[in-house]
Amino acid sequence: MSIILQIEDFETGWFTTPLATKQETALQEKIDDVELEYLPQLLGVELYVLFMADLDPQGVPQTQRFLDIYNSFQIQVDDCGTNEIHQSLGMKKMLKAIVYFLYQRDQYTRATDNGPKRTRSENSEGIRKVEHDIFSRWNRAVRWWQAIQYRMETENPDDYPEYNGYNLELVNRF
Repeated sequence: MSIILQIEDFETGWFTTPLATKQETALQEKIDDVELEYLPQLLGVELYVLFMADLDPQGVPQTQRFLDIYNSFQIQVDDCGTNEIHQSLGMKKMLKAIVYFLYQRDQYTRATDNGPKRTRSENSEGIRKVEHDIFSRWNRAVRWWQAIQYRMETENPDDYPEYNGYNLELVNRF
């Protein structure tokens, strides 16, 4: 069961996901899977275990080093003429973007006894994934992911000696 995200997190905002009753189960499974799969990749297994142990029942960290990567932040770096901004809107929003992308991507087709089928309705017209622009949500998640890792690996490595995360890649939608 997920700790950080809940289905209610997808009721409003940029990651709104309208759901029929049967779809709630599928979204909850995606939320659970993303937290279990992506958080260890973001932090590395050892830091992930420590992070999860630090969460309160509402899924919010209690110690400062974890709050520093959980909450939103901006870091501006001007190094040798290279001006970069590393920005995260928070770990929860990053996870929401990943869930949104993976859930919406999977909604485009349905598995049937006769193979995968695209859904069709008489009163609406389906669009291609690129027209829906789910890729921009993924790319935002990746940028927030990279900012969190920058904070742990480059800006404050002494605060995160257990860090051993993996990189995520931006996706080109064409």
